[in-house]
Amino acid sequence: MTFRGLTASATVANTSYKSNDLQVNQAIKSAINNDSVLSKLIVAQDGPANTLVITALTDGARVAADLGVALTSPTAASLTSTIVTAFNTANGTAHADGTALKAAMDVTIAGFAAGQDYTAALANDLVGNLTGVNSSSTSDNTVYPWIG
Repeated sequence: MTFRGLTASATVANTSYKSNDLQVNQAIKSAINNDSVLSKLIVAQDGPANTLVITALTDGARVAADLGVALTSPTAASLTSTIVTAFNTANGTAHADGTALKAAMDVTIAGFAAGQDYTAALANDLVGNLTGVNSSSTSDNTVYPWIG
């Protein structure tokens, strides 16, 4: 996942080699909330009806493109014959090798992206999108990025 050019990643859990929306949500939350930088800029938490709410902790105008989520499949080389056999057994498939399994995963991921379940959207108050604003307060803070 990305936020304003910063990237974090996490492994999505699975059940019988398949993942559901809740497992994807947990991975996104983990990527954000466990990242030493992103966790200071945004917070991810469960929303109503299996949704995920990501809130910016900083002032400033935002656009939906500030946030991005993408899934990637493992490399074909990492999908060993043991993994392919276990996947085939668990799911009633007959993938010949890691390359074939990766191709099937990539088709599933493309369907995920096309479904737009994880397309960033700004909060809306029924009048319009809430895009944020710059702070009107003067700050005398000194920020040193190299200090934790």
